Amino acid sequence: MRAAGRSSESAATGSSVGIQTLNGDSPGKPPVTISIRAVSDVPVVKVHGAVDAHTSRSLQEAALQVMDRSRSRVVIDLEDCTYLDSAGLGVFFSLVAWARKVEGRVAAVRPSLDVLRILQLVRLTDERGFQVFTDLEGAQVALADA
Repeated sequence: MRAAGRSSESAATGSSVGIQTLNGDSPGKPPVTISIRAVSDVPVVKVHGAVDAHTSRSLQEAALQVMDRSRSRVVIDLEDCTYLDSAGLGVFFSLVAWARKVEGRVAAVRPSLDVLRILQLVRLTDERGFQVFTDLEGAQVALADA
């Protein structure tokens, strides 16, 4: 896997923290792009593409990076997430566990029906400190009050 690009600015300023594009090790595997920005003082990590064994670590690193800076809150925007495997689920469970330790919160927004079903099947939607929202604004309001 190789990183194709990255920029860094502060999440606290409300600007983009970074964009990272990763290509899987398999030929023909579509890249995943993870971008970070803050909206209303709540960081948003947006996933474009598949979260799998090749790309899940980048998602986890991005989310933990912004949670450290943001009172332990993060929104994961899954609107453009095309696939989520067990490695991706592991990221969500570890983020929730970390958030609980620091009294933080993790929210997922706009997952596809397939991704939402996976989150429900593994009962992640029942975990304390984790919520799923249909819109970004609802997640931001809920986490801003946390």
